[in-house]
Amino acid sequence: MDDPREPDGFVAPADDDEQFTLTPADGLSEAERIHRSRTYPPVSVPESPRRAGQFTVAGLLAVTFFVALGLSGQSWVSAQVYAGVMGLLALLALIWAATRPAESAASRLVWWGITVAYFSAVVAALVRQLSS
Repeated sequence: MDDPREPDGFVAPADDDEQFTLTPADGLSEAERIHRSRTYPPVSVPESPRRAGQFTVAGLLAVTFFVALGLSGQSWVSAQVYAGVMGLLALLALIWAATRPAESAASRLVWWGITVAYFSAVVAALVRQLSS
């Protein structure tokens, strides 16, 4: 039996008189694929529900900003005055939230941010009052 390989490892060309036939393709033709894509309804993927303890980096940065806002005012004025100003701001935000309930995520973030800033200013004022 002859080895059809040549010395360099390549297969020698076959004789011209041999015929071969192509088998049909395994997949769909372009026309079948387009027809099927138009006949099936689009797939809707439901969003996965957020878990209660899940947070985003943007939300964490916003909380950090509002805590810093609540603590930073004590360097400008006394802690009691700043806590009072933050209390008035929180009261105005409460009136605003009562008349126009928070529907978007940004408005809820602002509402909770003002509340966090107020409570951090009050806690800082109490700590400063007790330490002096």
